[in-house]
Amino acid sequence: MGNDEESLIIFTDGSSYSSPRKGGTGFVIKFPVKCNQKDRSFCPPGYNGATNNRMEIEACVLAVQKARRFLEEKRCFDNIIIYTDSQYVVDNYKNAMFVWSKNRWRKQEGAPVRNKSTWKDLVREMRNIRMIVNIRKVKGHSDDPNNKEADKLAKRSAKRKSFNTAPGIIRRKKSPNIVQLGCVRMKNQELLIRIITSLPMVDGEHEYKYEVMDENSEYFQCVDQAWTKTTLRPTHTYLARLNDIQGYPQILEANEDVKK
Repeated sequence: MGNDEESLIIFTDGSSYSSPRKGGTGFVIKFPVKCNQKDRSFCPPGYNGATNNRMEIEACVLAVQKARRFLEEKRCFDNIIIYTDSQYVVDNYKNAMFVWSKNRWRKQEGAPVRNKSTWKDLVREMRNIRMIVNIRKVKGHSDDPNNKEADKLAKRSAKRKSFNTAPGIIRRKKSPNIVQLGCVRMKNQELLIRIITSLPMVDGEHEYKYEVMDENSEYFQCVDQAWTKTTLRPTHTYLARLNDIQGYPQILEANEDVKK
């Protein structure tokens, strides 16, 4: 794996801790023999309030940026291969390059793309470097020493003093469950929900992570996410009417601060 003599090989990883919410990135660069360069490891400053998926993308962004700087000094490789243990990145980087960027950063059902700004950063860097960049899957926590090193660097990065702040407002949830996208089926129903996370607006829409507070609901304590044009406040409870499009979950209406 990663032994193409003409390729710059990069192993990336992202990490995230929940208490408090902090994220980090790390990557290892392996030069082809003709570059006459030693392998290099990087542990950038962390991010406050970052999710794991965002950090996985960000690690690729920073890796391609660093590769472009090396190219400016000496052009000794013809393409770049990035190895990541993030299936999310592997499955979606081509969508970001060729589909979402041409569809106003919306998915087929109309939902805004999550982590839009970071995906846009990756697309820009991959285009600016003007060479083929392939992203491939490596098994998470595999025996590959480079993958292990990237994992250690990302965890160390998350624990470092954070000079960067991921956008959004995050509060503690009351539910013992983790977020599971799609756990609440969209049936045009009303649910009592509590807002946990507020993310920045995307094309006039907010994305919120919420937990279901209605003890009589089959979705009680489910933690899911939905979009809305209405401004809601983290830690506040609302009686919300949802839509009926599972691929584009929306809060259509939300009554002000329902008291239980």
